[in-house]
Amino acid sequence: MNANIHNLLRIIVIPTGLIAILAPVARVLFAAGRIKGRTTGGGSVFRRWPAIVCITIIFLTMGILLWKPLPLPVTVSAENILSWIGFIVYLPAISLYLWGFFTLGRQFGISSVNGADLYSDHRFITNGPYRFVRHPMYLAVILAAIGAFLFFFTWAMLIFLPMSLVVIVRAHQEEKLMEAEYGEGWYEYKGRVPMWIPWKFRKKDAI
Repeated sequence: MNANIHNLLRIIVIPTGLIAILAPVARVLFAAGRIKGRTTGGGSVFRRWPAIVCITIIFLTMGILLWKPLPLPVTVSAENILSWIGFIVYLPAISLYLWGFFTLGRQFGISSVNGADLYSDHRFITNGPYRFVRHPMYLAVILAAIGAFLFFFTWAMLIFLPMSLVVIVRAHQEEKLMEAEYGEGWYEYKGRVPMWIPWKFRKKDAI
């Protein structure tokens, strides 16, 4: 990829990535006074706004410190191809993430690997990308991490890529919570909407 083109695409990739990181933090800060409802698991302290802000600062700081190119033994042509593939994967992934985020609106909250919370006035969202998969934002995180790694080839992205898979555990925590809160309504939704892969791309017997 021509250096000028790569720099131009970075103008798209970097700001949208920062928005995807900081917008959820801002949403949590604005919702700091809302009353929590049903909770599952433990570790709720890590889902409160002071911890979320601290974790975000540490995450961004480590990303800056580790933003060094990987010494990968690939040719320039191969690197160009991988960069284009990365951008093509990243852009729709980050768009899906933001679509899910704005669809949730005030219902957005932070979960962790060992627990999740709902607000006392929580609403069950099934529109937008939630018509097609139950966890569009988490799917987008994994795809965006793959795309960003191929586009940047830095140590930071190499570390973030496997870290992104933690959202799979978080998804299962949220499913337990939704099942407990919405019962039959959740079972009906779960029966018609797949967890990760849209219907037309999945096997008929998958859930």
